[in-house]
Amino acid sequence: MPAELQTAVQTLLCLTLDHIAFLEKQAVQVEHCLTQEMETAHPEVSHLINIKGLGVVLAAGIAAEIGDLQRFFAGQKWDKRRRRFRDKNLRDVEDAVAKYAGLWWPRHSSGDFEGDERRLSKQGNHFLRYYLVEAADKLRQYQPEYQTFYERKYRETKKHQHKRALVLTARKSVGLFVGLLHRNEPYRPQEAEC
Repeated sequence: MPAELQTAVQTLLCLTLDHIAFLEKQAVQVEHCLTQEMETAHPEVSHLINIKGLGVVLAAGIAAEIGDLQRFFAGQKWDKRRRRFRDKNLRDVEDAVAKYAGLWWPRHSSGDFEGDERRLSKQGNHFLRYYLVEAADKLRQYQPEYQTFYERKYRETKKHQHKRALVLTARKSVGLFVGLLHRNEPYRPQEAEC
């Protein structure tokens, strides 16, 4: 490197490192403020924060985007087997939240033909979908149950293996998050079977 550029490059590198340190300090401060807000105004988020791998930002984002679960319990659902309306249960709410996030695969059919490849809907709350997919990525890294599920789904196909397995893991994680928020209880990982 030419000598006349060396001083300028050195100064630029020092300024860049100072800026990175400043941004890291701000990120810590924002996370601290977010944690305090969650503890006082939204204690149910602490149940999601207890999941290993999920940080304050993901837990707060998921809880904020889902909002009040009672709105998903509103109304009744047609029961095909009993042929009458019934109140919604937790599984129905889980399905509604997944559909709200756009984690569902609509059928493509015409007459007797039904398409084999079904694409992700992507309609719905894209912020919630983002948080759920990011959380699924963390769950597969830290939770054995989700890691096993991810690996099984990864092996099932040859196209878009990682994306498909990750979105299916996100869909499975909706049940965990909805259950914890509904029951208002801390996360307890499944015990390993001997």
